[in-house]
Amino acid sequence: MTRGKFVVIDGIDGVGKGVFLDALIEEAEKEGKGMFDVHEY
Repeated sequence: MTRGKFVVIDGIDGVGKGVFLDALIEEAEKEGKGMFDVHEY
């Protein structure tokens, strides 16, 4: 059984949380890893 990671991105407005999240998702998809995005859900 493989285990995943739980990632929380927190910070004040305007620090680039969305940019970081987009890059994280893009890299995970390149590696063929699954991603559950609560915002999309």
